[in-house]
Amino acid sequence: MSTKITTIISTLRTGIPLLSRFIAKKELRNAIDVESNPRGFLDNGWGLRLDSSSEGTIDITNTLTESRQFSIVITREARKLNSDIDGFMADQVELMEDHAELAAWLMRADQLGIPNDIGIVNFVGNSGVELVQEGNKKIIYTVTTVSIDILEDTGC
Repeated sequence: MSTKITTIISTLRTGIPLLSRFIAKKELRNAIDVESNPRGFLDNGWGLRLDSSSEGTIDITNTLTESRQFSIVITREARKLNSDIDGFMADQVELMEDHAELAAWLMRADQLGIPNDIGIVNFVGNSGVELVQEGNKKIIYTVTTVSIDILEDTGC
């Protein structure tokens, strides 16, 4: 039996690579520990992370609502970090443009393909640009987080 969380994960993992700015990106093997991914994945990658959830409530129709957070890590090589400030700023802007396309898609339930009986998507936030060094290479990344209110029938 497939759960609603499985449906959400499948929808995200299928839909994200179809976004125009994500077509060439590789899915990270480990979105929790960004630095542990192979170099080729960090150059231009993305990954899905399951985050915390808050306790749900049961209403009079025996529907349990659980709010679960999902984070999407987006990575890019910082090619111009050591060359000039304008170039490094351009790298950061490109990363945030990736985030903007992803956030817009996540907030459009009709495009996302998650039925209303599964959950309501709420934008939580974005981490801003972070930097990690992988050997001689510098990688910038950002984390976009949404909360999905998952509605489950308790069967009671």
